[in-house]
Amino acid sequence: MANCLICKAPKVLCTCADEAEIVGWDEVRKKCHLEDIMSEVYKDFPIYKFLGKLAKNKIKLPEEVIVTICESYLKNKSGIINKWAWFMRTAKEC
Repeated sequence: MANCLICKAPKVLCTCADEAEIVGWDEVRKKCHLEDIMSEVYKDFPIYKFLGKLAKNKIKLPEEVIVTICESYLKNKSGIINKWAWFMRTAKEC
């Protein structure tokens, strides 16, 4: 059985085409990329916890900013000492 090239789910379970009819393929690709990169970063960086802290203060970061933070973390993770301070500084820079 073949998998979807975007979300990697089995084609029978994939909802990308249905979603793309509503929001367009670019949005579907962005969403799948965001989910992939966040799950990779979450292995050793509490991204969901930090986003939750911001949400308590009614601050919602755009998806592009979250992707930028995740990509930056993957590049710089060996030099990060205080993860929360790094997260806040990086979010402000975006």
